[in-house]
Formats: sequence, structure tokens, C-alpha cells
Amino acid sequence: IRFPADDTISLETGGHDRIYIKSDGFVGIGTDAPLNHLHLNSNGNNGVSFRMENYEGYSSFHNDGGALHFDSGFHLFRNMDGSSEFLRIDSSGRLLVGTTTEGHNNADDLTIATTGHTGITLRSGTSNYGQIFFSDAESGTGEYEGIIAYDHSNNSMVFHTTRVERVRIDSNGRV
Repeated sequence: IRFPADDTISLETGGHDRIYIKSDGFVGIGTDAPLNHLHLNSNGNNGVSFRMENYEGYSSFHNDGGALHFDSGFHLFRNMDGSSEFLRIDSSGRLLVGTTTEGHNNADDLTIATTGHTGITLRSGTSNYGQIFFSDAESGTGEYEGIIAYDHSNNSMVFHTTRVERVRIDSNGRV
């Protein structure tokens, strides 16, 4: 145990300070300047692991560019005060946005629900495509058997089946 400053206690292992407790009660692991009640910082490939056996709960994470890994159960993302859920990944890997109820079983992998107009935005460059691919394979042409594409360079909508353009609607609405 060390006292590196008047307002700080640190715990040292292997000749390095590892845990800091500040006078405001904030605890830092891997940082000497914690920004929250518990601030974990890792500058390498190591992350944070929470394991809850025989218990279902949720955890809140702030992530600055890494990945979050969950093993089982469902995971909730709530607004800052915790009063409403806005995203859920359930135990089947389905992504539910704005709802806790999945869609029809033939289309339930992603369900988005609101009480008003609802939609998805695909934003691409002014001379590029926004596309949805339909696949039955992980490589080869099976990765793009069907395509719905919007071509921003000429403002046309294109539909492909078996990888071949079948219908095009141009910017004047001609098919």
C-alpha cells in the first residue's frame, strides 16, 4: 500500500501501482485518474470479464473501440437512467431494437419497433451503392445470390436474382 498523493491510496504488485483509490471514492484499475466510481483501463489485448453463474442480470459498459463478449443469457442496453430498454441481444442471438418481442419466426433475427414511422438507413457515398445481399454460403457466389441495391451515381434501384440484374428502376421511375 502506498500514498502517492494526499488524496490517493494505491496498491502495488510487481513493482507497479495497479489500483488507485481517490478521496472522492473513485477507484481506478489500470489508471491513476479514475473518471467513475469504478474505472477499468487496459492498454493491451486484455479486457474485463464478468461471469454470473445461475444468475440473469445486466451490466453497463463504456467501450472506446474494442469488442464486448457475452457468453449466455440475454443482454440489455438501457438509457442512462435505466428507465427504458432500447436494445436487447437475446439468448438466441437475435437483436431486438425498441422491443422485447421478436418478429415472425421466419424473420426474427433483427426486429426493430417504434410507435411511429420505423426504418433503417443505409448511408453510402454519393457515387457508391447502398446494398442488401441475400446469401446461402460463406464464400463464393453463394454470398450474393440476391441483391437489392441503390446506385447513388445515377439514382437507380436495382434488383438481382441468381447474381444477375433483373429489374432496374431509373431516376425517372422507368422500369
